[in-house]
Parts: sequence; C-alpha cells; structure tokens
Amino acid sequence: MEKIVDRNYILDEDGNYLKIIGNVHPENSIVSYVKYFPSDFGFRDVNGVKCGYNSFVAKSFVILGSEPDRVCHSEHHGSVVTCTPTTKIKKIFDTRDKLQDIIRNKDKYQSHKIGSELIDFLEKIKHSVDLNKVGITGSFLVDAHLENSDIDLVCFGKNTYHQMQLAFKNHTYQYKGQYAEIIYKRRMTHMDAMNFDMLILQEGRKLQGLTKKKKVHINCQPLREPNDDIFLKLSLIDVGYVECIAEVTNDSEGIFAPAVYGIKVLDVIDSLFSGDKLFREKLKVFISYIGGYSNSFRNGDRIYIKGELLLVTNKVTNETFYGIEMTPWHSSSFHKANLLSINKKNK
Repeated sequence: MEKIVDRNYILDEDGNYLKIIGNVHPENSIVSYVKYFPSDFGFRDVNGVKCGYNSFVAKSFVILGSEPDRVCHSEHHGSVVTCTPTTKIKKIFDTRDKLQDIIRNKDKYQSHKIGSELIDFLEKIKHSVDLNKVGITGSFLVDAHLENSDIDLVCFGKNTYHQMQLAFKNHTYQYKGQYAEIIYKRRMTHMDAMNFDMLILQEGRKLQGLTKKKKVHINCQPLREPNDDIFLKLSLIDVGYVECIAEVTNDSEGIFAPAVYGIKVLDVIDSLFSGDKLFREKLKVFISYIGGYSNSFRNGDRIYIKGELLLVTNKVTNETFYGIEMTPWHSSSFHKANLLSINKKNK
C-alpha cells in the first residue's frame, strides 16, 4: 500500500488513530501505536468522535491488549510491537496530502490561533522550500488541533532537510538565550534529567523553534524517502539491556527518523554481555525509531546511552554486530542518550 509511510496515521475499524513508525513492516501488519482512541472521558474531538490522547508508545499495549492480532514481532524494529493488520485499516491519513490540503484551504485554518501560525510559516518558506516534500503530522493531520497544540511537520530527503534548516533559522526563534529554559522544561517531562547546557546544545541541532508571532512550538522531523530506507537491509533482535559511554563515528544516517548512528563504545557500564572482552568492538550502532534522538548528535560527540541491546544483521553483507535501540516499545522504563561532550567544530 503506497500510503504506508512513516508518520502517516491509520484509522482502524475500531476508531483508533495510530501513528505509523518506519517504512519497513512485517507481512500483512503495520507497526503503529495509538495516538487517539474513542473514549467517553476524552477531551479531543476527532472527526466528530470524543477521543482520548496517548503520547507513550508502550501504552498502546494497554489500549490494544485484548486483541492478539494487534501485537507482533518485527525484525525491522527489533522488538515485540503493537501493529495494525492491513485488513483492519479503514483509512490512511497522508502527511503530504494533508499539508497540500491545508495550503489549498487556508481560510479554514486562519481563524485558529495555531492554524494561523502554521499558515504564516508556510507563506514565509514557500519560495525557499519544496513544499511537495513536506508534510504535517500530529494533531493537524486529523484536524484534532487545540489552542495549545504544537505544529509537527515532516520533510523527506536530505535536500529538503537542508532547505528546512535555513527556514527554521530564518523564521523561528531558536531555543537558546531567553528561550532556552522553555525547551529544557519541555523535554524534562519525558526525559531523565541531564546537564542544562548539554541539553540545549543537543536540542539546538533539531529543526524546531517558536513561531515569530505567537511563539508556538513548531518542529520538523526529517524522514527518508520510503523507497530508500536503510532498514530494508537490516534485521534486528532484542537480546537484553546495555548502558555505556560511546563516541559517534558516523552521523550520516542520524538526521532522519528512524535514526542510525555509527558509534565506538568507550566504556560499558552495565550489560549481560560485559564479560565478553570483544563486546565493545561488536557494539557498532545506535538506533532510535522515535524522533527524540534523531538529528541530535554529530561525529566526535561523546554520549551516555541506556537502552535495549540488539543483535543486528545486515542482510546484504551477512555482517552481524550489536546495536542499541532507544524506543521503549513495551517498557515503562526510560531509555536515554545524553550528550556529554562535543567536537567543537560540530557545535
């Protein structure tokens, strides 16, 4: 199905709205987690239905837990995950189609506090960014935005990423100086505490900021083109837990979600495999399916990582090695990757 693209939304037969994660999926199932679900206690109106809202991947197991066909193992995600069988898909909401619809119907959004900021941003960048390679996800994708919503954009490919870098630099307030504390407080709601200055450096590399008029949070997640995805050739198996200090050696695939960084492990703090003398050398990549750690690190950075240990196989070369995955698919624990020090030329 051509609309099975990372960050698109699925409406299933039960009325749940689920976010697609990744471009590569098990046969007949789409890895996805619930964002909105029908609930009498919900405070969101989504296409005329009262819905609850979920922001944690693992809570999808609670929402969908009574349905065995909503749980599967994905070799491309390295874990047991929630999914949507293709037979239960009622509709797919496409991020790029939706942005074009918003552009064509500006008046519908101009009267809304957040919608007017989105239109203003799009007007400012329309001559410098290929908007056919840009989409909108989050609440705007299903017209569930509120007066305090964020603006969640996506862009496809490296060329559009570089265009959006300039757009955010020129048309948003960056999270530094007087605005630095805003992003620190925002991230601390779902991250373990870390050094303030390092977090600001880490977050400052992302495509995000505050709109110029009403200071609304706006961000853009760079995504790979669906037919050019590194995960097509990778098989991942969850084999435990690891905590370590590492240096980033290859950030070329780190700007996208899912992010893949090449790493050199400097010290293993804790792992079942710590007794293996060659373990450090075999631990070669750091992966994050959720966008929190994509576009965050650069070559030469030293980072503290705590996450799931993966056995990774490159199906093209048959090379096997270890990796670390940051997405807590079925866990309430915090995985984290904190910047410790930087290569100053990559600041």
